[in-house]
Amino acid sequence: MSNRWFEMFEYRTVLMRMRQGDSESTIAKAGLTGRTKDRKFRAVANVRGWLPPDNPLPEEQEIARAVPVHRCPDAKSNSSVGPYRVQVKEMVQEKRLGHVWIEPVP
Repeated sequence: MSNRWFEMFEYRTVLMRMRQGDSESTIAKAGLTGRTKDRKFRAVANVRGWLPPDNPLPEEQEIARAVPVHRCPDAKSNSSVGPYRVQVKEMVQEKRLGHVWIEPVP
């Protein structure tokens, strides 16, 4: 379940469960989040005053602003094949596919 995309309505559902008094392990067993993510979100919710049941639930936009979003870097920008792009294109055009050792350019 780690590193999966997590929608804002799911955070809101987890928040409702926290407000009802559910523990991290109970929420994890329900398949909503893992205990680590739940613990981090509980800390954010506590600081922002979302946990007391008499406070109104925050809107999804407010939750989105409070929860850090980790985006994967663009695959093209960090490609280890980048320096060998021309050679790889030539090999593909010539249908020379498989394991090839290319000496690094000094």
